[in-house]
Amino acid sequence: SKSRRPRLFGGHRHGDNGAKNGDDWSDRLKQLWKDKGGSGKQVPLQELVSELEIGNPYQVEHVAHVSFDAREVKFNGLPSEWKEAQEQFGVSLNGCPRIEVPGYDARIPAVLVFLRKSLEDLGGLKSEGLFRIAPDGTECSAVKEKLNKGMGSKAVEGCNDPHLSANLIKQFYRELKPNLLNSLSRDEIMEMSEYTEDEQFENGILKLPEPNRSAFLWLLDLMACVAEHESVNRMSPKNLAIVISPNLFNSENQPPMEALVLSQKNCKPCYKIPSLANKKKEIKRRRSPYR
Repeated sequence: SKSRRPRLFGGHRHGDNGAKNGDDWSDRLKQLWKDKGGSGKQVPLQELVSELEIGNPYQVEHVAHVSFDAREVKFNGLPSEWKEAQEQFGVSLNGCPRIEVPGYDARIPAVLVFLRKSLEDLGGLKSEGLFRIAPDGTECSAVKEKLNKGMGSKAVEGCNDPHLSANLIKQFYRELKPNLLNSLSRDEIMEMSEYTEDEQFENGILKLPEPNRSAFLWLLDLMACVAEHESVNRMSPKNLAIVISPNLFNSENQPPMEALVLSQKNCKPCYKIPSLANKKKEIKRRRSPYR
């Protein structure tokens, strides 16, 4: 009969303390080495490890209960050793807390939803130069640091400047690792910049994998809402594209001239689609063949 693989951890009888019966993992490796030839044969460590079997956990103790508060954009009950999990900026889309938002296939970063609500609560959609005018740098950095520490609504307590929330939305996209549109190739970006038909743009967006595509659509929808108040905030779809598109693609590794060309090309799809949405032409939420 086939012998059972040695177990690396666990598998103890009730009452065993893990030190009995030769349960130390190093002893098991030594025994495997002897079984496979001992000192007369060199056995690769990888081969030895592949023979080990991870056992069931034992003596498990529940020491913490962690939950995520979407309204406050923070984890509750998080052990101090895991404090980095509170960070919202400078991480990947899959690495930041995300929540379900109707109309999108993938979940949207919770901090973006929080910042948009904060922006709208302050009447930001009608603020002149939204996404163009910079807020107070010191205050913006302080709010960002508080959000990264999981302080939620306390982070924006006393803040009356909608430009701060708008600037942090741009920072979120700029600091994404990797950037939102870096999943597209150079040729795909160049191709999208030449599109003229609505359906071409819709199909071009479908080339983005999830969750990038939903995060991009969320941003375009926000841009469309801002552009609806162009007569008041003076931010047309083109103006919005000029200030936002540089945050969506990282061209640092490109030659200077190539980076400039890509930046210009990257701008065109951004101001075309908000313009369509502003005319009540919805971007179709079709499932991407690239998922």
